[in-house]
Amino acid sequence: KKLEGTVHLHAIIGADGSISKLRVVDGPPVFRQAAMDAVYAWKFHPYLLDGNPVPVDTTITVNFHLGSRHPKT
Repeated sequence: KKLEGTVHLHAIIGADGSISKLRVVDGPPVFRQAAMDAVYAWKFHPYLLDGNPVPVDTTITVNFHLGSRHPKT
């Protein structure tokens, strides 16, 4: 049985490239915490405006595709 889903997150990425705010917009409850944990661990390249790093308000999509593997015979 496959378990799949998409979680959309709203994020503020700070000028240093780290997540400063993160919240779930929508997605299956079973995947929400895993999506947030994964994104908090990511490091982003700062967005530059006129050569200076600035915070960014964005949406992040995390896709989950899980399934059982069948042994080869």
